[in-house]
Amino acid sequence: MTTTSWAHGVSGDFDDMTKWTADHVPVAGDTALIEAHGSYTVTSSQLNTLADLEMAKTATLDIADHHMVIASGTGSGALAGTIDVMNDTALVLGTASSDTTFKNTGTINVQSGIESDDNAKLQVTGTVTLTGNGDVVLSGFDAVITAASTDAGTLINGSKSSASTISGTGAITDVGAAFAFTNSAKGVIDGNDPAGLTIDLDRTNNSGILEATGEDGILNLEGDIEQTAKGLIKAVQGGSQVDLSDSGPNGEDNALIDGGELFIGKGSFFESVGDPTGIENIIGTSTKTENKGTLQADSGTLLIEANVDNVGTLVAQAGSVLQVVGASTGGQADVDSGGEIQFFDDTGPKTTTNVTFEGGGGILHLTKPADFTGTVTGNLTGGAGVQLGNIAFADNPTLSYNSSRQLLTVTDSHSGVTDTIKIVGTTMFAKTDAVDGTGQVVITGAGPGSPSAPQNSLPLLTQSMASFGASGGVAPSGATSPAGHHGSSDFLTASAAQGHQ
Repeated sequence: MTTTSWAHGVSGDFDDMTKWTADHVPVAGDTALIEAHGSYTVTSSQLNTLADLEMAKTATLDIADHHMVIASGTGSGALAGTIDVMNDTALVLGTASSDTTFKNTGTINVQSGIESDDNAKLQVTGTVTLTGNGDVVLSGFDAVITAASTDAGTLINGSKSSASTISGTGAITDVGAAFAFTNSAKGVIDGNDPAGLTIDLDRTNNSGILEATGEDGILNLEGDIEQTAKGLIKAVQGGSQVDLSDSGPNGEDNALIDGGELFIGKGSFFESVGDPTGIENIIGTSTKTENKGTLQADSGTLLIEANVDNVGTLVAQAGSVLQVVGASTGGQADVDSGGEIQFFDDTGPKTTTNVTFEGGGGILHLTKPADFTGTVTGNLTGGAGVQLGNIAFADNPTLSYNSSRQLLTVTDSHSGVTDTIKIVGTTMFAKTDAVDGTGQVVITGAGPGSPSAPQNSLPLLTQSMASFGASGGVAPSGATSPAGHHGSSDFLTASAAQGHQ
């Protein structure tokens, strides 16, 4: 093995032997030292293979064509300068079936062009660990970090003391070979570009930070993210966004955040893009989920398995379901037309989040209505409704509304259950059967134009109006009540409800 140094601080071709000491171009098994004083660029335009490479801070290695392979690491030095991996080229680190450490204190630029065949690659072979607090910056159409095409690879970003920051636009993915990725406690993966940085692997292990930053930076998480307790996923600046989406090529797999913490800063977004056929994306954070921005289900189902500390807004867009297993405390939740939010309240404190219906057809599903203390606003006509998980539609419950206190009381005389919900903006109510097959009651608005008013509501309205003048109450609907169950009003106006208070 030979150690060869770049002789002078001037630019030149890597394969020009006159630029190296002893007129020897480094080859496989050699150590190359690009550490001459001065600011200069060494250009590699053919396949070159080394054992070790060490670089000075002011030196640049330009991989302009083909590949550069560094098999054994950085020796006693570091990659302190800049390495530019250009269009349709690759920097290959490591050796098959070996553990190799590269100390990167400079910058590795993986710079693709603008066409699909321009992709530049940082490839790993065997197990490669990046240390040194340097940067890996991806840019262009299809810049990737992946395994070498013929060998499986594992990239570990960081040791106990240092790691790289991987940022820009491109992908950490498997292309033609098995690839595993671990972001250590010191590691940072930063989607700081509107074009998006994507982690597209079956599983990513994270003990550090996966983040979207910048005014419009995007981080796409495609596949499972397994986090230790210190692992953190965050969108931290106004306009930045983290997306969680299905990992399979046809959306057949769910995406999972397992453990750690999720944080959405003020003005930032977290969006789940699921499969409308029923595949769930799951947030299973073990530390906490904290939302100061917008946390939304775009399509399919997003299941949040823990409590949500919500200062911002939860959103269920059209065609999506947002489920919170624990409690959602504080903030706002918006149910778009055709969307659904379900609060299970299985753990933790009561849900205090206020819910607004943004259009007809949305559903707020309360599995344990007694644990919901938020306020419901918006017009419940047009198919929107509040589904109560503890009252059966077949029990024909009664409805009463106190307009001064803005409280709707739903009483199931058959089971003895009573639910009270604060509703603002709707004063006329009806009930209907849940469409999900559970047989639960759904409370809808019964104003003009409501397509979800229950059967017999028009005759009942006539009964209610006729009886109101005589008694100040609401005519019973016993004629339409199921046998053995108590009669009730299927249609309620605010003024009639006050007669019951």
